[in-house]
Amino acid sequence: ETGGPEAIHSFVARRIRTAPVAHWSYRVTPHPPGDTAQRGLANELDKNVLFWRMLEAAGIEARFALVRGRAAGPFAQDVPSLRAFNRSAVYIVQDERFASAASDLLSYDVLPGELQGVPALVFGNASGDLMLTQPPEPARERDATHFEAALAEDGTLTLAVTFTGTGNHQTRYRNLKDLDEQQLRNAIEQLAGQLHPAAQLESYEVSQLADLTEPPRLTLRCSIPGYAFAAGDQLMMFNLPAVFYSAHQVGRPSREFGLFWDHAATETTTGTVALPDGYTVHALPENVSFESDVASYTARLEAAGGVLKFGDEFVLHDNQAPASAYPDYKTCIETRARVPRQRIILMRK
Repeated sequence: ETGGPEAIHSFVARRIRTAPVAHWSYRVTPHPPGDTAQRGLANELDKNVLFWRMLEAAGIEARFALVRGRAAGPFAQDVPSLRAFNRSAVYIVQDERFASAASDLLSYDVLPGELQGVPALVFGNASGDLMLTQPPEPARERDATHFEAALAEDGTLTLAVTFTGTGNHQTRYRNLKDLDEQQLRNAIEQLAGQLHPAAQLESYEVSQLADLTEPPRLTLRCSIPGYAFAAGDQLMMFNLPAVFYSAHQVGRPSREFGLFWDHAATETTTGTVALPDGYTVHALPENVSFESDVASYTARLEAAGGVLKFGDEFVLHDNQAPASAYPDYKTCIETRARVPRQRIILMRK
């Protein structure tokens, strides 16, 4: 691996196994970094201390920090105590960002959602004031889906879908790295089943999921018999493939308490569907656009030269919001959930 903080982060995150023990439940004084490296097992506190010391040894200016996680609630400014800080991180001076080496599922540039935008006590901070970790950044928290599909005259759909995760979305795919070959295939067959109950998995590919220097990527190829169905002799109807959204989480008409998410998010889906010979587009779902302070959604579908082109983007702008934002969030989620339910209608030429 090349040098720099990214390589050191990858080494600590991957080579030192994480024991899920909070430092207040174990010990508040970290073990010597050499002992942690030799033992190969550590909790978040000891891993981040080792990460910090290795950065310093490499000549990279860094500072250790105690952090108050979001789940711990607001910070009491008038009652100073080290017990207020239940998590840890490392402040990288050259990048002006906090990082954590505790998880082997997140890359160097990703701070766990629990630690975003929260108070941090940075040792060696000249002012002595508390700092805030970097706030939620939707553009860095991306779950991207891309599909390429072709529809046959008998209604069979051949489909290739690629999923890519960045930010905290990496964990969804990197968790697959610990599965053996059969377990991995079973997991991907379940994913194909989510695309469509009749999907028949043909092949799949995964990137080097343990490599924290590149985003995890998963591609599956399947066929779906009877995906489109005929309406008489002239019409064929089907729904967008690889698009499955739900509004189950906003079933209540109102909300009493504030909204809280693991992290901000950007979720995109792009793709094409090649139409069967002898058919032309008769009707398409309308394009969609919804904007609000808490969440936004846009979707566009167009036909050109026997190919349908689709693209959408959902953005959750923050990791929490007041209860008053719930109506806008509810409308956004329900607007998004209606898109995959609308039919595309083809007509025989």
